[in-house]
Amino acid sequence: MNTIDIIGEEQTFDKVVDRTIESFEDDILTTIGAYSFSYCDKLTTINLPELVGIGNGSFSNCTSLVNISLPKITAIGSETF
Repeated sequence: MNTIDIIGEEQTFDKVVDRTIESFEDDILTTIGAYSFSYCDKLTTINLPELVGIGNGSFSNCTSLVNISLPKITAIGSETF
C-alpha cells in the first residue's frame, strides 16, 4: 500500500483554507505535522483511518470540528484540538 508519511513540517494549511475545507478524509496518511490545520474554522469532519501521529496544535482553533475518526492514533501532540 502507498502511504503519505506526513503533511507539512509545520502550518501547512494554517489559516490559508479556513474558509474552504469542511472535511478532510484520507486513507493513506500516517502523520500530520504541527499546526497543519490550525484555525481552519470551517473544518467539521476528520476521517483518517491510517493516521498514527498528530503534531502539536494540528487542529487547534478548529471551532466547527464535530466529527473525528482516528482509529489507529498512537501519538497526539500537545494542544492538538
